[in-house]
Amino acid sequence: MNCFFPLIEHFHTQSEPAYCGLGSLAMLLNALAIDPGRIWKGPWRWFDESLLDCCEPLEVVQSQGISLVKANCLARCNGAKSRLRHGDTVSVEGFRDDVLRVTSSSVGFVGEGKTNEGQQPQSRKEDEFMLCGYSRKLLGQTGDGHFSPVGGYHAAKDLVLILDVARFKYPPHWVPLPLLHAALQPHDPATGKARGYLLLSQNRWSEALLFTLDPDRFGDWPALRDWLLKLHRQEAQASIKGTGERGEGEGRRILVASKAGFEAFVSAVPESVASLVTTYAYLKCILHDYPGSKSSSRSSGHSSSNSNVRKENPQEAFIRPLVRAIEAYPAFALLPPHGKDSKAQEGKGSSEKESVCCPPISVDERHALVVFFLALVAWAGEELEEGKTSSSSPTSSWKVENEALKREVTQLKVRLQAIATERSSSLTWDQQ
Repeated sequence: MNCFFPLIEHFHTQSEPAYCGLGSLAMLLNALAIDPGRIWKGPWRWFDESLLDCCEPLEVVQSQGISLVKANCLARCNGAKSRLRHGDTVSVEGFRDDVLRVTSSSVGFVGEGKTNEGQQPQSRKEDEFMLCGYSRKLLGQTGDGHFSPVGGYHAAKDLVLILDVARFKYPPHWVPLPLLHAALQPHDPATGKARGYLLLSQNRWSEALLFTLDPDRFGDWPALRDWLLKLHRQEAQASIKGTGERGEGEGRRILVASKAGFEAFVSAVPESVASLVTTYAYLKCILHDYPGSKSSSRSSGHSSSNSNVRKENPQEAFIRPLVRAIEAYPAFALLPPHGKDSKAQEGKGSSEKESVCCPPISVDERHALVVFFLALVAWAGEELEEGKTSSSSPTSSWKVENEALKREVTQLKVRLQAIATERSSSLTWDQQ
């Protein structure tokens, strides 16, 4: 029951009937003491459902809810390490092992005994929580698909404590572990995959620092899904024909980390699709640190006496090397200068917000296009291991050397997978 106390401190009632996934995630992210990097209310940075909008617009979630894949996407892009387990891939014994581990997590603190006044809450050691996405019908409850965290385990009776975030409907309750495992098996109609659970722990920094899909253009996301499906078919056909990146016409592979592959990608990706990859900085101003503000606190803090001195946001210190790594990748040099026949366009309203949000850092559509390409290459199964890069040969393999860039690429890949798998279960490059 060790996990019970940090969770009950943040026990949350979902604010909308379809917000069980968002309400559960807000509860777990706060229990993990993850800084959202954005203001909630007043001066406070705190997770609630309104901040969890990077993988699906809130209006859509309010009417349709979210799938397990989208919940995984949301957890990762908001700073958690998340491992997805579909119910039909885990035995009862394996599920019991996971439940036992997360409910026995340490509740000690790093630096316990030291004062922490005026600083961000210290991280709990080795905390890991479980978020279950299950069918209520299998539990004899009304409704069907639902999310709630696991709050404890009674080993002698083999019972799991569900901290139901729909507290207006059900209080916390005990469920036999084999029955809960059975409730993870039914398929979600939205994805065609079994329900399941997420194992969440803390990342020091969000996996995605810069790039997301433009939520203001949610109506255009189906075009991205259709293009991904078309690209997948083309890649599959090229692989079957054995043409590799030297193939021609319809048989030529695009998703190869090389000069030839990138040039083929730039020629093939529609502008309407490429421009969907935009930056947090333009849409949410996550890089902005007001002059003299204390960015180390989970609260925005009080102004410094010297209001003209701008203190660098800690995330900004991570973003600078990431931007430099993108610009050092050989593909970046192949793109025309910003504003000259560029493939994609900046996020809506970006030109107006750029000088306010992140004056020291310049990011444009070229950066987004490089990360978009690498995310698709990684999805298609290409290795992005450390190695020397070379742009001298059209067919030489480019490698990603920077860990921050690898993380950014991986996160965008997760979002693209979520878009595709939400509507189709046939896309199988390397789905998680």
